[in-house]
Amino acid sequence: MSKSPRPAVYIGFDPGRSGAVAVSTGQSITTQPMKCGQLPYEVHTWADTTAFAFIVIERSTSKTPMFRAHRANAKDLEGAMRGLFARRNKIIFVDPNKWQGDLGVCNPDTDRPGRVPYDAYSIQHLGGLASHSQDEHAARCILHWAMKMGAWGG
Repeated sequence: MSKSPRPAVYIGFDPGRSGAVAVSTGQSITTQPMKCGQLPYEVHTWADTTAFAFIVIERSTSKTPMFRAHRANAKDLEGAMRGLFARRNKIIFVDPNKWQGDLGVCNPDTDRPGRVPYDAYSIQHLGGLASHSQDEHAARCILHWAMKMGAWGG
């Protein structure tokens, strides 16, 4: 008797300015802002199932004060995800320069020759909406990067 495959959920986090999460079940991607640092309901919903969570969290290595919150928030998110998906998770971290470089995108607030702003990339290639926040576009791109690069392995 063979076991049925365990459902999986793929989660991408941008813990930046106000934060956002992108969630994929393999068929569609939804994004939600993180309000007051709280995880959106959809993440809790998946944690209540037996789904295995593949999670990617942006973590900056920058020393500038603006990014110190990124590192702290990334650590907080890791703890929350390990608590919600106990023994059912694989968590990886990615530096913003890595995912942006691999996708050929840049922060919308900067001008990098040869790179498209990640909000435009999200809208043009990933089904993002113009009404989404920059954090939501970043979360969608981070999730796309992990899936495209095979970041979770075999």
